[in-house]
Amino acid sequence: MRKTMVYGLAFALVAMMFLAVPMSVGGEYAGTITILSDGTVVPSDAPIHVKGMKYTLADDIAGNIVIEMSGITLDGAGHTIEGTGLGNGIFAMGLSGVTIKDTVVKNFDLGIVMVFCDSSTVKENEVSDCFNGGIHLYGSNDNTLKDNAIWDNYWEGIWLDGSSDNLIKDNRVWNNGEAGIFLWYSCNNNLLKDNKVYENGGLFGPNSGGGILLFYDCNRNVIKDNDASDKNGVGIVISDGSSDNVVTGNTIRKNMAGGIYIRFDCHNNEITKNTVFKCYFSGQCGLRILFSGGNMVSQNSVAQCYRGLLVVNNPLDNPNSITENTFCDNYRGLHFIGGGNNVIYHCNVIRNEIQVEDNSAGNQYDDSSGGNYWSDYKGKDADKDGIGDAPYMIFGSAGEQDDYPLMKPYNW
Repeated sequence: MRKTMVYGLAFALVAMMFLAVPMSVGGEYAGTITILSDGTVVPSDAPIHVKGMKYTLADDIAGNIVIEMSGITLDGAGHTIEGTGLGNGIFAMGLSGVTIKDTVVKNFDLGIVMVFCDSSTVKENEVSDCFNGGIHLYGSNDNTLKDNAIWDNYWEGIWLDGSSDNLIKDNRVWNNGEAGIFLWYSCNNNLLKDNKVYENGGLFGPNSGGGILLFYDCNRNVIKDNDASDKNGVGIVISDGSSDNVVTGNTIRKNMAGGIYIRFDCHNNEITKNTVFKCYFSGQCGLRILFSGGNMVSQNSVAQCYRGLLVVNNPLDNPNSITENTFCDNYRGLHFIGGGNNVIYHCNVIRNEIQVEDNSAGNQYDDSSGGNYWSDYKGKDADKDGIGDAPYMIFGSAGEQDDYPLMKPYNW
């Protein structure tokens, strides 16, 4: 990850000064347009029509727009704001109640930028060919980003930094170098819903980046009903101390490097009702949990991956719960390395070349009344109670067994 600097207020001040250099790129108007805090448009001959609190572009712009007034709507009316690869296309700082809509923004360092802005909306825009990101929120809360198309940006499509309680909904985000949607440093309580993210990541090779990424203490976010499919790196990544997030109802198919990854001290996340199918590269996983515990993995369907689920070195005093999932037609269905004490029951483990390999300690494969369905179980059920009479032996150095193997797939 290339974001090692802390931007802070210095970022915002520099961003205001480091705007695109006026120069004709194909628009009728060339230069910077500023909407001052009193509502005045500078310069006065800029192609913006003003009616009350609505500011509507009347032509394309080879330059950029700075907004200094709260409560206004900037309506691009389908016009293009094009830069020279530097600065910000549309920039707002310290405002509230701003709406930016229906604008084509391309070829800047950052396309649409909000710094310390609240209760604002960015919708129905097209943002492409920017370097650091298409839409960027820094220290901005309670905003809505919806119905935007964001593509071909070098790093991120949508990038939040230290921004919380935002709604990111119904955006289409594709072919961005590191991530489609990226939450970075203390982005909490955001809702990411019904977004389509595809062909994101891969900037440093097919195993890098992905569709939706949460990094560094991003907590209590909900990632719901998104489609993170089709040649992303990893579909969804929760990393580096990000905990208490909910990942539910997402479709994650045909990505290059994996489905859903939880890694490095990420605890108590809920991963439920997701569909993960076909991770291309050898060694990649549908679900992967690394050095993290207390996560609940339930009612997911994982098929045609190298590993259905891989758990590595979870804390022994904070095991993961893995229940009511289906792992089907993977090379390995379940794989545990190090750590242990995880609880695995009411899962359907079907036609995997290696059903399970357990090299951990103390994993438990039942809830004292029912275990898992193993499609290769050969035991009998003489008393017809739905539980096999002999245990299912778990392959691996742990020497574990499922004492209550189910005779039929569990209906979850």
